[in-house]
Amino acid sequence: FQRFQNTIKDSDREIWLAYLDKNCIGKAHIYFDHEGAFIHDVGILPSQQNHGFGTELLKFIINDLISRQHYQMYLE
Repeated sequence: FQRFQNTIKDSDREIWLAYLDKNCIGKAHIYFDHEGAFIHDVGILPSQQNHGFGTELLKFIINDLISRQHYQMYLE
């Protein structure tokens, strides 16, 4: 819980949430530094896996990063 609170307060980090019918089903974290954007801690609830939600979450994040001109991206 403390790690999550620290992540929320850090201006170099973002947390993205994935929703299905108003229910949170997954998340991903992004860390920004001088090298680029590091996408990590990606997860989808087990009951919602194998439906393409993780893929769609990553596509959405990548497209957003490109639109903000973050061209160096790393998936950890």
